[in-house]
Amino acid sequence: MEQNKKWCRTKGRKSELRQNGAVLASIDREEKDGRVGLQIGSELYTLKLSGFMGQKLELFDASSMPILTVEAEKWYSKTYTFNYGGHTYQLLVRNNPLAEFVVLDNTTEYLAYGLDFMKETKKAAVRINEKDNQPLIFHALLWYLFEPIAMENTIDFQWWVWGL
Repeated sequence: MEQNKKWCRTKGRKSELRQNGAVLASIDREEKDGRVGLQIGSELYTLKLSGFMGQKLELFDASSMPILTVEAEKWYSKTYTFNYGGHTYQLLVRNNPLAEFVVLDNTTEYLAYGLDFMKETKKAAVRINEKDNQPLIFHALLWYLFEPIAMENTIDFQWWVWGL
């Protein structure tokens, strides 16, 4: 089910997840000690890439306790796993026909961020598909990973090109 949630770029390297004008979460990509800041409601978190070729992503709460760790099944894999709330999930990276990151368990897809081609405008846009209401941590995780793809491929994030 498609939601009306949307990530918007604010000042600097900060993005906010908004729904009906309300800010649900924000990511500040300005690294401090190799960590990226994340805020969901009043809760503060940090994201950090580590491991071989940065293939391990760790999310910490404000007291530096790990909340979740995303790790590749194999170093060359497009499938990652993580535990959250006592449940194991997979993070799958697809690229057929357009880039997409999906959170699932077994066969149920809970949240997907992908590129979509808009026929009427002939431009790529970010599509968010969500089954029910998923934790905002999942949204932040997917956006942290997907934002560089969105910036490279969609007009939403290329406003500086041709004066748009």
